[in-house]
Amino acid sequence: MTDDKNNLDETKIFKTNDGDSDETLNIPFVNKLDTNLEETINLSDEELIDEGLNNIKAAEAEIIRVLEVQNNGNGDDNMAKKKKKKRLSGLGKFNIFLLMLVFLMFVGFGAAGYIWMKLSVGTPDLDLASLKNETSTIILDKDDNQFFDLAMYTWNEETGEGGASYEDIDYNGMSQSIVDAFVSIEDSRFFKHNGFDIPRFSKAIIENISAGGFSQGGSTVTMQLIKTSHLSADKQVERKVQEINLSLEVEKVVPKHQILEYYVNKINYGAGNTRGLESAAQYFFNKSAGQLNISESALLAGLVNRPNAFSPIYNLDEAYERRADVLYLMNYHGYIDDEEEALANAIKIENQLTDESSKSLSTTDNPYIDYVNAVIDEIYDVLGIDIVATPLTIYTNMDPVVQLDIASIQNEEGFTYPDENMQSAIAIGENETGALIALGGGRDSQVVKGRNRATRMFKQPGSVTKPLVAYALAFEHLGWSTSHVVEDRPLMYAGTDKVLANWDRRYRGEMTLKAAVAQSINIPAYNAVLAAEGVIGRSGVADYLHDNLGFTQVTRDNYNTQFAIGGSSFQISPAELFGAQAVMMNGGFYTKPHTVRYVETADKKIIKDEFDYPKTRVLSEEAAYLVSVLEENNVSSGTINRMENLGGRPYKVYAKTGISDYGDSAVQYGVPVGAGKDQWMMASSKGYTSAVWMGWDKAEAGKENWWTSPKYSYNPLGKVNHRLLTTIHKDKPNPGNVERPSGVTSFNHVLSTFPYANPIEGIDAKYITTGEIAKKNLNLVDLDKASIDVETVESFVADIKVAGKNKTISLGWTEYPEDGAIKGPTYDISLGSIKATGTRLFHPSWIFGPVQYKATIYVDGQKLEEVRSDANSFAKDFTIPNDKTIKVCGYYGNSVQNGVETCVNLDNPKIDEKIVIPNFTTQAEIDNFIIAQGLNKNLWTVGIPTLTFDPTLVGKVADVRHNGSSIMNKDVQIEKLKEMEIKISFYTQLKLPTGTYKDFENWAKNLGLNIKDNDDAEDDKPVTKYNINDSNQVYLPGSDVTIKINSIKAFTN
Repeated sequence: MTDDKNNLDETKIFKTNDGDSDETLNIPFVNKLDTNLEETINLSDEELIDEGLNNIKAAEAEIIRVLEVQNNGNGDDNMAKKKKKKRLSGLGKFNIFLLMLVFLMFVGFGAAGYIWMKLSVGTPDLDLASLKNETSTIILDKDDNQFFDLAMYTWNEETGEGGASYEDIDYNGMSQSIVDAFVSIEDSRFFKHNGFDIPRFSKAIIENISAGGFSQGGSTVTMQLIKTSHLSADKQVERKVQEINLSLEVEKVVPKHQILEYYVNKINYGAGNTRGLESAAQYFFNKSAGQLNISESALLAGLVNRPNAFSPIYNLDEAYERRADVLYLMNYHGYIDDEEEALANAIKIENQLTDESSKSLSTTDNPYIDYVNAVIDEIYDVLGIDIVATPLTIYTNMDPVVQLDIASIQNEEGFTYPDENMQSAIAIGENETGALIALGGGRDSQVVKGRNRATRMFKQPGSVTKPLVAYALAFEHLGWSTSHVVEDRPLMYAGTDKVLANWDRRYRGEMTLKAAVAQSINIPAYNAVLAAEGVIGRSGVADYLHDNLGFTQVTRDNYNTQFAIGGSSFQISPAELFGAQAVMMNGGFYTKPHTVRYVETADKKIIKDEFDYPKTRVLSEEAAYLVSVLEENNVSSGTINRMENLGGRPYKVYAKTGISDYGDSAVQYGVPVGAGKDQWMMASSKGYTSAVWMGWDKAEAGKENWWTSPKYSYNPLGKVNHRLLTTIHKDKPNPGNVERPSGVTSFNHVLSTFPYANPIEGIDAKYITTGEIAKKNLNLVDLDKASIDVETVESFVADIKVAGKNKTISLGWTEYPEDGAIKGPTYDISLGSIKATGTRLFHPSWIFGPVQYKATIYVDGQKLEEVRSDANSFAKDFTIPNDKTIKVCGYYGNSVQNGVETCVNLDNPKIDEKIVIPNFTTQAEIDNFIIAQGLNKNLWTVGIPTLTFDPTLVGKVADVRHNGSSIMNKDVQIEKLKEMEIKISFYTQLKLPTGTYKDFENWAKNLGLNIKDNDDAEDDKPVTKYNINDSNQVYLPGSDVTIKINSIKAFTN
């Protein structure tokens, strides 16, 4: 450590080994800002001014161009078609402008000095009194009534009451280590510069340009003190120039040690609701700032940059990392050595903290804390101001009646949580404006700048976002109606072998969209998003979630189709859920959820434009309305879904639930696989939305931190939302209902059809449904065209033969590609080993009958007969004169529609004394033929059998031959037939021979079989087994052969 600081004066030369110059920089212009600039700049020399401005603009444009090329890069991106080009933000350009301005001053441009002077206009007078902690931030509600004074609402353990906890400490009362720590991490040349550190400032701006943003890294301690006491947070060049001016001025009249004293007493350390170094030291360590050791000093100095992020109470790991950074810099700048750094790093932070650090203001002590935390975050996000350090008057949207009710719920007044460890978070807002009117950040103690689960917690949403994501996209891009029929069947996640399941592990088949949403079925939602991806691309869906609905954690890189069901890495906050749901209640317009209306600074400046959040159309009015119809049905349909208790009001309620599970990620804590983790419910009227989350921050061994059946059945989210809806609308006019826009219409169509089909006359009313649809998507078609997709016949054959005095026409169709029979009320929806049967809501065959095999026979162009057959072959005798033309056209069809015809022209055979030998099948048919034709039975004898591998043909007639030639289906003169010797060949089954290998060869050669060589076989040895077609199956001698033999191999061993 260095010597006691009290023995050093302010001119001590501190080590600055961070690469910056040790010499005090001579900045001619900056060091003379108190002179009259108009005397040093020849204002009449317009060319000089123009040259300076042109140089600044040219340099700024070139830097912007180079940086944008670097930021955009040349890399390939599969989503590049939709990816927005990265541009430098306004802050980035502000950084460049300011850097060029300082640079040009550095090199002596007179025009730059003139510009600096112009930007300095409006700099407030230096008010030394404002450097001290004299006032505090106050916050007002929607009616401009004050509900929070930062100086009045702090927890005092001794009195048990709220009260101020600001206690200043003078410079001499501080420990040396805290001074060293602050100088090391915040402003290493604090005791050297004159209030403005050019190298540090320029370096910070360059880093900000590269990052495309703006930080306070270039500000000296003096500048930060000025910012919190004199200026608004406008991130404009003027404000930064004025900050520099006042810093230079204050350094001339206020000693360095006094500036540091003011600074450490003014800033926030995330220590409960306290402000200032002494209060923070007491809060965290129960000791004075003069007693802080190196480790404690490094921790506190590191907190001021991001008090909540580096808090040892909320983020212990980050606190360790931040302390290590400060200790490293303390060593780097020579305040401590390697051994002291190592010893300080080895100390456990949790062992240094006092129990008092866990004492804080709870919602019991102040019911507004959760809302205040959101206000603090918003002010910092928008303006970069820490309201603990900078007094402001903040006008908010808070409704005290609703906020008080949330606090009472979290404190279990009139409501009991089903688990003492269960947490909750609530965000309630006005749909039209995006204004957050009340927030619940959690049941545990809340502190100013503490964790706010309503706005800063991100959890997997489960099914609660299905209407907002899957079905909003379906209405917008797929042309769906509210009466659409979806299919619920086992499904693999795209590109995986993982099966997508429903919450109850059941599959239902066809179901209405409303039922699918009310019962929270997964597969239809997943398929809807998959289809939407086919229209707008995966990047388009990701952009919709992030840009249109405000789900900030979604990116093109982490997007997954499973976001359709609130799964994978999809995470949201309650406030974001409100914002997205408000789009559906607000005609497709999105306004970022916010707490602040406007701000008044200590110098009476009104900051309003920054909080005028734009109302942006992100979804068509029609799609938003159709989503609201599904959500209202969840409440009013009578489905037992934990939302049914929200209704019974003079206005409609729109709601959806969701639950996510641990999977197998918490089994080590005793959590069952698949147990519920996070449960959500959003409930809306037209005017307001309440988004509620309940669950656990994490799994813990020995605690039942999951949703059991009793907890689930208790329906705590339903109870809370029911109560909050009542509170929100108490003493307010009826909010009315979401009105149907002119672009939506009602229509009737036949169930299970898409494109939607017009009902036909006489159809049973149970097959007709009514829905709502965007008029632009209404395109009804005829039912047969919508539902009967009759195929074209692939192959159609027709033949005609003389049959005595008649002619037989034989027809054949390719078998219909699908079962043409009338469909049943259920059907098989199995997937692999997952067996399931689905319900069918409607099928056209229930009206039009089955698909049949049809043909029309024409004789001389006139229809002779229309054939209808349930089988794909048909034959019939006709009396047709020899001189007529014959044409037959075949097709598929049912009672209302025929497919495309395939036509065949037939040669009309002449009838003479010949007879056609029938295509016999059985011996009985032959016997009947012999008798009918008066033939000699003794001439018809059994001949050589015909081998078959089909056991069903054995014993049936294979052929009828004369002199070795088949005569079946041949014309034969009857007189000759009476004298012919006929051999009848019957089908017989092939048996494998039982003799020697030589016998096998002769047998196979006679049958013309392909013999596979076996060099090990011996001719005179008996065959022991056979192998057919190189299969693994063994065939024994004497076995029947039931398959076609392509090759055969015999074995003798």
